[in-house]
Amino acid sequence: MKNKSFLSALITLGLLIPFTESCKRGEDDPFLSLKSRNSRVMGTWKLKSYENKGSSANTERITNDVNDDDYNYSSNSSWTEKYDGTNLTFSNTSSVDWTDIYMWYDFAATPPKWKDQEVVYTEDSTSNSSQAYTFTISLYSDNSFEVTETTGNSSGSYAWSWDLSYDDNNMPGATDTDADDDDDWTETATNTLIQQGAWYWDEDSKEGKLFLNAGPIKGKIIRLSSKEMVVEVQYGPLKAVDQAVYGEGEETSDVGSGTDIDKDIDILEYDDTSPSDTKKGDETTATTWNNTETIGIMVFEKTDKENKRPAAQ
Repeated sequence: MKNKSFLSALITLGLLIPFTESCKRGEDDPFLSLKSRNSRVMGTWKLKSYENKGSSANTERITNDVNDDDYNYSSNSSWTEKYDGTNLTFSNTSSVDWTDIYMWYDFAATPPKWKDQEVVYTEDSTSNSSQAYTFTISLYSDNSFEVTETTGNSSGSYAWSWDLSYDDNNMPGATDTDADDDDDWTETATNTLIQQGAWYWDEDSKEGKLFLNAGPIKGKIIRLSSKEMVVEVQYGPLKAVDQAVYGEGEETSDVGSGTDIDKDIDILEYDDTSPSDTKKGDETTATTWNNTETIGIMVFEKTDKENKRPAAQ
């Protein structure tokens, strides 16, 4: 009797495994589920958490082979966007620095002559904001969806400063300058946005049902249970910068460099005997860039299993 029960359970398990595996699509889907991905995805989902971040670093240098002109530019920035189930926060920091080394002709000197000049510019800024936020999406069996997004009670701060300096203030019009600007703001208005449309799987096949396209949400579902949905957002309402499909949710990079050479062009030559003379030469512009952004992860919880669109009132 015991052997017969064990054999029966083994047969049942053998029948279930192919079925459950056919329902498992996302890498973190539950191992055992008696519902298809279509059945699990339908219903009303409320956003619980979200996080995304990115950075950018760029440089440029322009030189030539005729004189000592040298222009150097660099910029760096980083940003983070996060939702904790109640508040959506955004922070950004950035900096810009450039140095320009060149010559200027002093007509007032006796005798008139070229003089070295270096200009240095620096800039820093930070911004932070926070607002109450809710986002829900209902996916119905007729392949329609409805999104409700509310924002309110916003506040934030902004700080910006810059400085411009010259190493030789005898140059006409050259004046060291700098400025600072700080601002705090609040807004109590509440806004509600309702959007409707059609949802579908970008790849609807036996091995598919991985990429959900539902209006403001487009991404790969890496976990879909009866109570939780986790989406790697390729496009979405919270992303500070929309991006194309990058892969498996790892941090993505756009890293590179480039050199542009303008050959045999007229470049001013610093000759005190003939201050307007030019000479044929090459100008080189070298650039580098390193931009990264993580694919945002949105975590939803199911608040209603109803999969039929409510009748019009």
